Amino acid sequence: MTITEETTLKDIINDPEVESIDFAEAIDQLSEEQVNDFDTECGTVDFIVRYTQLLVFPSGGDAEISTEEENEVKTLIKNFLQKKEVPMDVEEIYESAIEFACVDDVFLDTLKIFGRYFSKGVLKSIAIDMYKVAAADGIKEEEEEFLKLIVCYWYGMMSDEELDEYFSTGDEDDE
Repeated sequence: MTITEETTLKDIINDPEVESIDFAEAIDQLSEEQVNDFDTECGTVDFIVRYTQLLVFPSGGDAEISTEEENEVKTLIKNFLQKKEVPMDVEEIYESAIEFACVDDVFLDTLKIFGRYFSKGVLKSIAIDMYKVAAADGIKEEEEEFLKLIVCYWYGMMSDEELDEYFSTGDEDDE
């Protein structure tokens, strides 16, 4: 699929050319070396917090995270933890993700790290989850455009430099 200005986020996530691959399953498919490299790149921010941040951050595109969006994030994280049989506290993970959502560099690094380690199918699955969260209270145009930007980056249609520039300048419409 060629993504243009007219392409909607729904078009992208419904693209039959890219098969959606569950994130929990993708983690299991990483080699030991890949897991070690992934953990090293994640640094002090645990990958589950980074994943949660991916779910949370775009929902703030309308300047707030609604109760519906928060509940959807927590449900997705709870389901992930159950699949992985990891006894972690969903509330604690969520709160950590919210704290890190205020630090653009962490989110930017997360986009890049996930883009390097996971296939388009896995990234599509994550984008679908991000969309579910943003749409929990009715998706706003700002949220959809931000999600489209993320997917364009993950699909190789935007360079690291262009992404860095976007985050360094922010949304010029807000000025």
